[in-house]
Amino acid sequence: MYLRDLPGTTLIDLADQVDQKLTTWGGGAHEITLHLEDDEPTLSLGGTDVVAARSGMMALASFFEIPPKFFDRLEKDEKQWLLNSRMEYTGGDLTVRHGDNGIVEVFKPSTVRVDPVSLVERALRVFPAEAQIVDWWCDATDLQVDVIVPEGFEQHIGGDPAVGDLTRGGVRFGQDRKNNTAPWVQPFLYRLVCTNGMEVPDLGLKVNARNASAEEIEAQFESEMRRAVDKLEADIHAFYDLRSQKVGDDPTGAMRRAAKERNLPERTVSRLLGTSLGNDPSMFDIANAMTNLANDPSFGVRTSSRRNLQTAGGGLVVDHARRCNTCHSRLGA
Repeated sequence: MYLRDLPGTTLIDLADQVDQKLTTWGGGAHEITLHLEDDEPTLSLGGTDVVAARSGMMALASFFEIPPKFFDRLEKDEKQWLLNSRMEYTGGDLTVRHGDNGIVEVFKPSTVRVDPVSLVERALRVFPAEAQIVDWWCDATDLQVDVIVPEGFEQHIGGDPAVGDLTRGGVRFGQDRKNNTAPWVQPFLYRLVCTNGMEVPDLGLKVNARNASAEEIEAQFESEMRRAVDKLEADIHAFYDLRSQKVGDDPTGAMRRAAKERNLPERTVSRLLGTSLGNDPSMFDIANAMTNLANDPSFGVRTSSRRNLQTAGGGLVVDHARRCNTCHSRLGA
């Protein structure tokens, strides 16, 4: 079993950490001056000097349609020449957000952008300030936050108190910052005894950002988060109800079938098959085997493999299909 500690961060702490206190500059490409060949490279945005950090320069290059990986391999003088050429050729206006560590993001002035701290602040309208963070990250590429209700909260905690097996409910939310897609939210469960987190898929939760302002997107996001929270009690009950779905004398076959239905790769399936499910196993044990394997440090916090396992386990919670006693295939709802 892979156990991990909560980071000790609360939702109100996260609001401070995500708030990058960035400065927004807008202007024409002709107002940008590069000094990339200096010992300490900088650039000037309309007269304001900004550190030319690697990630920020790649973001700027990408805006002017220079492949970032190609740009990153060039020498300083080549970068300056190429970027100057592209800015002169392309021209136009742009908006740049930057801080002490340089440029964070670059986009067209007409682009609607939701600030990550605004999403955390919306979460604070749904969860108490002392709600606990399980995992989080935020950069110019991606935002993801896993938040659960605090210890002793009067709602959204369930399981089997008689044996000290409790699960706290919460949400997982995020946004593809690189492609500026709409923020998303899904129910999230965290089983304390084995420190397993699982994302419970709900395709009905969706934020429609088309032709919407930042404020409208944020309001939709808060509304969908409340909808996710409203079903947490049912999700926790459904999770523990999986104990009634016994897998019979072929737990290995049941594990393989459930894993393949969730499109887990063969290498991950092989690792799962080495997991002991204990005596009289059920789909509850299979869901926990999947989500506990996601805690393996070799996956890394931000890897797709980790989230796939957490979603696979959560998918079993909302599945509850009858299964064939021989081949373990789904027989229907």
